Amino acid sequence: MIKKGQPQWKIEKRRLKEGRGQGHFADYQPYIKTYDFSSEGVRTRSLGWNSGRHHHFMSRDEYNYFLTLEFSDRIVDIREQYPLLPKERTIEIAKELNVPHPSDDNGDPVVMTTDFNITTLGEQHPEDLQDKIRTLKPTIKLTQSTLQKFEIERRFFEEKGIDWGIVIDEQQPANLIFNLDWIYDSYYLSAKQGLNPDNVSYVTPYIFDAINSNEESFINICLSLDKDFGYKPGSCLFIVKHMLTNKIWSTDMYKDKLINQTNIQLQIVE
Repeated sequence: MIKKGQPQWKIEKRRLKEGRGQGHFADYQPYIKTYDFSSEGVRTRSLGWNSGRHHHFMSRDEYNYFLTLEFSDRIVDIREQYPLLPKERTIEIAKELNVPHPSDDNGDPVVMTTDFNITTLGEQHPEDLQDKIRTLKPTIKLTQSTLQKFEIERRFFEEKGIDWGIVIDEQQPANLIFNLDWIYDSYYLSAKQGLNPDNVSYVTPYIFDAINSNEESFINICLSLDKDFGYKPGSCLFIVKHMLTNKIWSTDMYKDKLINQTNIQLQIVE
């Protein structure tokens, strides 16, 4: 955690020495981590499906957007809390725009960060990877000072030839986010005690057929199957979520609250 009054140069030196803002995939370290600040607001740390590392989010909006990125087949890498370095260039841009540069309580300029640096497959040729910068902000919080900060960001990445954009809350698919949040922690089989690849491989055909041939709540179907197989309650439901997160099975994730649905249809992903 940052000590109050600690000079910026000292904070920046320590973070850069730790490798913050550097690397890709599992090796990437966000420039800002959830434990760098006192517990104000919503902070989340989640183990990524693709990166295998913990991702750090400073707001629920960031976490929600991250869920949609994780679920996309076009996303290769997600680097959150990405720093705009060198800081000297953002200071210069702020002067050129005649707007204040983000600073600490002492008035010292801080290293600016953007919410997400996303690496995607190329549009025409998938192997031509592209970086895209996306920053999030609820519409109600798009104040003049925020827009000034965003203009510094936009110009900084424009100079680097990197696509930059704002994601507002109205653009985020609420049903998809709810459903992804519900299944998210089931990606790793080790998260559920008593399950292993062998017994999961054995029961999945039975679960698949039972859900697709029954109009009852699929949660009740799973609980019934738990009894049939001698599993702890919730095991078969976890398996369904595990199959969905790993995209071995698919269903309409845009439905309103999958947890409440009856007669859902599962498909095997080819």
